[in-house]
Amino acid sequence: MRKYRLLFIGSLLLGIMGIVLTGSRFWFEDGLLGSETLERLRSMDIHGSHFFMYLLVRHLAVTGVLLLLSNTMYGRFAVKCFILWQGVLFGMYAAAACMQYQLRGALFVSGSLFPHQFVLIPSYVLLIYWCLNEQYIRRRKPWLVLWIFTGIALGCLLESYVNPILIKDILQFF
Repeated sequence: MRKYRLLFIGSLLLGIMGIVLTGSRFWFEDGLLGSETLERLRSMDIHGSHFFMYLLVRHLAVTGVLLLLSNTMYGRFAVKCFILWQGVLFGMYAAAACMQYQLRGALFVSGSLFPHQFVLIPSYVLLIYWCLNEQYIRRRKPWLVLWIFTGIALGCLLESYVNPILIKDILQFF
């Protein structure tokens, strides 16, 4: 598991370097963290049930693909790609927010992660552990997949109902 932690840290740094070195306009003036986008996000009315279903399908699709690929010779490669992708995306997102808005950007990133990531991250760590150690875990703890699915569903529930309220409160600082 140590090499996968190092892979995540390396990909996180790669994402940060990508934003710092390129200064991509996609994230700044006209893009995802632009003032117009944040204003639309502030005034948007999110329907929790629709958002929950969207998030659940998205997360369960990734989980399903990783679980299926863990039964093939591409399982470790899929896990490495997943970790690399998540690290690069978070590094780019955090770096862009902090470059654009400094301390307010760090507050926005922190608020966008709370509270659902406190449930999703352990669920995905369990999923990665399951995918990498399939012989040991599947023989002894097949119920672990139920915990993974429950954690992902709970994380999606928190992200769809609690997180939009927190984001709107945080966007008052912008």
